[in-house]
Amino acid sequence: QGFGGDDSNSHKANKKEVPFILCEVCHEAMKQVHRQAEDIRGTKGFGEGDFQALIEKVCEPEEDAGSWIDKIDIVDDEQKGLAIEKQDSHGKCRSECKTVALACTDIFEDIDTEVAELLYTQSVEPSKLTKRVCNKMTKACTKKPAVKGLKGRVNEEFEEVSDKDRDIAKLMREMQKISPGMQMFDKDNMPDLGNEEL
Repeated sequence: QGFGGDDSNSHKANKKEVPFILCEVCHEAMKQVHRQAEDIRGTKGFGEGDFQALIEKVCEPEEDAGSWIDKIDIVDDEQKGLAIEKQDSHGKCRSECKTVALACTDIFEDIDTEVAELLYTQSVEPSKLTKRVCNKMTKACTKKPAVKGLKGRVNEEFEEVSDKDRDIAKLMREMQKISPGMQMFDKDNMPDLGNEEL
């Protein structure tokens, strides 16, 4: 079990749950994309590649652009089957977090370049961007799955993660990229170097 939810390797996304949260995830993703796209527009010398990079990273919980994902909790809903609830803090990225990320990835799978071009060529209002992507460019909000498909679902409790642990987890991932063979430790299995003789 590592810092910032990095014990998530044993947890996988639940593909069966994706259709039930696809529309809500699309709406939330569009909020994030619009906000971050406007930030890009506020910088000097921005190009289409900046928006393409945003779309590529907005569905990755480990990236700054996708850090909104581990704040999402999937909850049971009698009418829709499932719903998403945004939490105030970040949580461990386990099965539900990865399911949200998968839903987000599914939305942009075939339209990533088109959305990037749209963001680059014009500043679109949030509501119009959401409607265009979630209802026209994709079918994220036009298909409604049958609630009976969720029988026997076990809810995963949302577990908060401190900002400090998230920062340490990010640092460890960056170190792992630099040295893939490097052994990573967490606070539970960190070797006691203080007792070793020099």
